[in-house]
Amino acid sequence: MEGHGLVNIARDERDTSTEVHYGPGQRPSTRPERSRTIVIAVAVLGSLLLVAGCGVTVWRYFHGRDADAGANRTTPSTTKPSHNVDAAKVEAVLREHDYSCYETMTEPSVVRSCYHTANDGAQLAVRIQAGPGGETVKVAIKGWQSGFAPAQPRGNLTEPSTQIVTAISQVLLGNEATKVLKIEDGGTQRGASAVWGTVQFGLFPEGAFATFVKAGSKPLTGAYPLPVPSAEVMRRLGEEGFSCEVGFRRHCDKEIDGTSISAAIRKNEVSLTIWGAHPLTDALLRAQVEMAIGQLVSGADRSAATSWAHSNLNPDLGVVQGDAGGLHIEIAREVFLTSGREAAKITLQSAQPGFSP
Repeated sequence: MEGHGLVNIARDERDTSTEVHYGPGQRPSTRPERSRTIVIAVAVLGSLLLVAGCGVTVWRYFHGRDADAGANRTTPSTTKPSHNVDAAKVEAVLREHDYSCYETMTEPSVVRSCYHTANDGAQLAVRIQAGPGGETVKVAIKGWQSGFAPAQPRGNLTEPSTQIVTAISQVLLGNEATKVLKIEDGGTQRGASAVWGTVQFGLFPEGAFATFVKAGSKPLTGAYPLPVPSAEVMRRLGEEGFSCEVGFRRHCDKEIDGTSISAAIRKNEVSLTIWGAHPLTDALLRAQVEMAIGQLVSGADRSAATSWAHSNLNPDLGVVQGDAGGLHIEIAREVFLTSGREAAKITLQSAQPGFSP
């Protein structure tokens, strides 16, 4: 089932037939050959019974079984697997794997997000979208490497992404369907369909993704813009002493006592990179975080986002993510010992039902 297309876990069986060919000048005998006819009839009947039996076995295996492998079953028509899985159950599995979870959106659908930083710096984020009854309709997973130096990225996504995609697949698709997927093989992008819905995934050392979608559902899609247009963000940064330009991308720069601060502005993201002598003081970082958040949200949202950022200025593993005040916030820090310099990056994104490209 490897490949780039979506394949159905439940495969169809195709019957074959046999044709009889006659050589030149030969004609079929018109004389009755009873014994030969009986042998052919028995062979054909046996083939039909075998195909029918295989078809029933395949149908029951993939459509009549769910995660409860020990359940007693009579006929497929009287025993139907559950099509709903509570979103809270998916989140509970993530928390068991040391993910921190937050409320990302409440309207038009409830979306909760869970984040994890592996010991080597690999980043994983999971977004769980719930339906009106609290049932899971979509789970999106993204994994990427961290680090400020493109030539030296931090983290290997193979093990942590395989672990969490397998755990979620077992909850949504069931143990047997998960075994068929062979998630542990990683590498090639693959997809499959099962009773609950569909899954597509690709797990690689430098990046990973997976998307589970409930059959018949219509989950939210698309990228949501920032609460303030990018042009207005640039204008406000100009009032904060930044020098801004619009070229290949929108960016603003300024310098404070030898420390350079650069802001990149996109439709749904503002990132602030601070580069200076080690150590960068918490007072400097707090001031810049407050300034950046203040360009996007106000009131209670501003207080919630600022409070979360202040509490996470020094991430244990170099990177931390969270959602607060209607924003997704990521804080990363890295020290470059050879140069005696330090970099910090604060990324602010609009709340999203999925992940931005």
